[in-house]
Amino acid sequence: MRDLPRRLSTGSQYGPEIRTFHKIEGPTGVGVFTLAVEIERFMPLGQFTTLFRTYLVSIKASRKAKGTSRIYLPGEIEYEKEQQSLNEGIEVSPATAGKLNVLLEKFKSPLHLT
Repeated sequence: MRDLPRRLSTGSQYGPEIRTFHKIEGPTGVGVFTLAVEIERFMPLGQFTTLFRTYLVSIKASRKAKGTSRIYLPGEIEYEKEQQSLNEGIEVSPATAGKLNVLLEKFKSPLHLT
């Protein structure tokens, strides 16, 4: 078996060469590729929208892993958390609230986090 290159042409690492996001260890080596397509050059936008919605419904209707009650699409968890934060405020730990209160007092702010 031939040796594979350590980096793809984008300069990104892959497989076991990618470092974790969960510990600060320097660059992760993760890269991004983005492509913009003008859908209407290929099909009517309404047709694409219908096809895409059907595809999303089929993903959501897929068999779930044991112990899983819902299938999330990319960005759904973040969107729901954003909506919750807009409605209920941003959740911070008591330790973080304490540190922010110290700063608020330092700058003589009338605000106080509870």
